[in-house]
Amino acid sequence: MLKKATWMTLLILSMLLMGCGGERNPELRTGRYLLDGNAENYSYVLLHEEGRFEFSRHMALSYVPMGTYEVREGRLILQAGADERYTFLIEEDTLIFQEGVPGILPQGSRFLLERSGP
Repeated sequence: MLKKATWMTLLILSMLLMGCGGERNPELRTGRYLLDGNAENYSYVLLHEEGRFEFSRHMALSYVPMGTYEVREGRLILQAGADERYTFLIEEDTLIFQEGVPGILPQGSRFLLERSGP
């Protein structure tokens, strides 16, 4: 009887622990994320360790937004100013553009983490 109660307790605790995990934020690696399919690499998101970023959207644009970033609910949020925000969905080593200044980038544009070395 004691063994059965012990197993039931462990089973219930395991189920509770799995259910209480909440939504996890995906791991975000710092570095340079390059626009997929852009051979010149002029469009990129550069994430620094200390929570700062640079976002080069197009070579024809002289303005390069800079500011701070945060990860919230599986999304990367770049804050360049009070009224300038860019949002990306995080999928492993890929950032998928969701919204920002209209007309700059199509929604769904993919930025891939630049690999160093062989």
